[in-house]
Amino acid sequence: MAPKKKEKIQTKNASGRDRVGMWLYILYAFILLVSGIIVYKIIYIQYIWNPPQKLVEIFSPRTSPHELEAMRGSILTRDGHVLAVDAPAYQITFDTQARKVEFKDNPEAEKEWLTKARDICELIAELYGNGRRSASDYFREVTDRRAGKNGMNRSMTIAASSTYANMKRLMAHPFAQEGPNRSGIKSRSLGKRKYPYHSVARSLIGNFGAEGSQDTTNIEVRMNHYLSGTAGMEYSRKTDRNASIPDFGTKGTEAVDGMDVRTTLDLGLQLILDDAMHRNIDTVRWIDCGTAILMETRTGAIRAMVNLKRGEDDGMYESLNIAFKQGGEPGSVFKGVASLIAINAGYVTSMFEEMIPTNDGKFGVYGYDKHIRDYQDTTHRREMPMSEGFKVSSNNVFAFINTKYFSTHPQDFYDKLLEWGFGDPVMTDIGPTVKPTVILPQDKGWSPRNLGTVGFGYTVRVTPMHVLNFYNAVANDGRMMRPYFIESIEKDGRIIEKTTPQVLREICTPAQADTLTNSMKLVTGKGGTAAKLGKAPWKVAGKTGTSKIYLDPKERGTRPPGAALQIYETYGNHWKKNQGSFVGFFPADDPQYTIYVTMYSRLNPKSLWGSGYPAQVALDAIRGIYASEPAGEGAVTTGSVPAMATPAVESAEGQVPDVTGMALKDALYTLEKSGYRVNYRGMGHVKRMRPEAGARLAEGKTVELTLE
Repeated sequence: MAPKKKEKIQTKNASGRDRVGMWLYILYAFILLVSGIIVYKIIYIQYIWNPPQKLVEIFSPRTSPHELEAMRGSILTRDGHVLAVDAPAYQITFDTQARKVEFKDNPEAEKEWLTKARDICELIAELYGNGRRSASDYFREVTDRRAGKNGMNRSMTIAASSTYANMKRLMAHPFAQEGPNRSGIKSRSLGKRKYPYHSVARSLIGNFGAEGSQDTTNIEVRMNHYLSGTAGMEYSRKTDRNASIPDFGTKGTEAVDGMDVRTTLDLGLQLILDDAMHRNIDTVRWIDCGTAILMETRTGAIRAMVNLKRGEDDGMYESLNIAFKQGGEPGSVFKGVASLIAINAGYVTSMFEEMIPTNDGKFGVYGYDKHIRDYQDTTHRREMPMSEGFKVSSNNVFAFINTKYFSTHPQDFYDKLLEWGFGDPVMTDIGPTVKPTVILPQDKGWSPRNLGTVGFGYTVRVTPMHVLNFYNAVANDGRMMRPYFIESIEKDGRIIEKTTPQVLREICTPAQADTLTNSMKLVTGKGGTAAKLGKAPWKVAGKTGTSKIYLDPKERGTRPPGAALQIYETYGNHWKKNQGSFVGFFPADDPQYTIYVTMYSRLNPKSLWGSGYPAQVALDAIRGIYASEPAGEGAVTTGSVPAMATPAVESAEGQVPDVTGMALKDALYTLEKSGYRVNYRGMGHVKRMRPEAGARLAEGKTVELTLE
């Protein structure tokens, strides 16, 4: 039987499925192609394509950079009192005629603007009205100025000096956010550097932001790289309604506030020295300027410095760092230098035993010396001890000593001057003094006579810092310290850098220093040129000095016929200029401080003697220091410098935090952080506050502080 023939089975709709599959393949291919194009476009746009700048400007939000100002670091005394501090203040004004012309023919827009102005006046009254002006008062003034009523100026001052907290609240108002051209509300940062103690030590501290000052030897200038901090940057962009909002898509940088500089100044000592200077010379109008410096003997730290110069109104002001800038012939205070050179060289072993012939008060080209003749007449002796010459400040005694021991080799004397730093500026951490002038034997114009005159402080020009540094070395057993003004650099209460006392050189042995000190004690004893220092509560070793300042030929006048040419006095009326000085250390047997006071007179018939006003300033200062020391012991405080930290103050919202006992900087920080304005008076730490701590007080109100 033949096999059956297989029947061909036709699957229903097979041809339809083939067509669907074909279209699916086509769709898949299309999707793949489109995906490839999209991927390509993404890569192209991301890495290759550069859009036209015009498109960027149209479609990108407009971003504006704004610098974030860094807070400048504070300048502090060694015990934490604030000498200079940044206290932010802002002037806020309201241009009441903003958009007035634009809305001239659009009363609805004008009405809307005034409604917004009325609304912001509510906040203005809250922040700045102080309970005396209401929102209605402010709005009435806005409308009057907008209308130009009675010729009123369009600009309205909302706050002449606003705190940062109040300014930020006002500028966050939606109306102010529209921008100064639309709302008329403008804020401007004011000069914010505050000096709570005003003129105290101001020439040393400096005046940040002051124009026209050529004196750069101050802390504000020299420590600027620590104090200034680093500005930050933030970005904002305009919304569709032209309001500024932060642009969080653009990364900014935080401002880094400056570091604090803690000085070596002791506020109590500074005020004592400042008072002594002002009390003695403010009304003595023929004294042109002066400086007083107090140095801690063992370390070289400057504990107080006063620089006063008479202004055009005859008042005395801290306007120039005289201690660094004023060079001059020091006069008899230089006799200590000449004495120690002779002692150090081994020529003089005892100033009490070294004898000088009286010779009726005459010594060669140096002329007549009344002090020597008086000693000869009183004692009937033909020889005078070198110590006695130092006590009464005889010029010829030291001209004789220099000539006797150095006439054949004068360079030895001058080499010692240069070795001890009298040929170079005194280098300190706030800059150098002016360079001194010493006429050397190899210089043109030097003569053998100069060897004698330099022994009593002429033919050499030095600054007050040079003299102070030398005598401090004598007080410190021969160790000359580097003077310094900066105790430490601090950031957020942590010490970043700390100054270590530095010995510059050893100028003599302790025994040689004692030899000079014993004669210095005679100066402040009975019959000495600074005998008034004998009234001091401590024994003081010291030396006075008076020098005649060279007068310009125009000041000298006409020389009378037959008169010898003199360069230190005018002729006829004998008007003159002087530099008068006192230098000393105390207590003499265990020196804690070295003090130097020097003054410069105007052209005047009177002489300015070192034994007069300078010695009196030193006496008044020493008495004040004695009274301020615990138990009158005169001990110098030593130990670690306390860290500067902001005290933690907890207070309920709306209550005034307790800042009693705080330094000004901490009190300002605490109160302004709580949203209060601050007024203060006095100096020191917060003694009283009004309203009292814990009182209910709305933000923006004022807290009054009394510092003592």
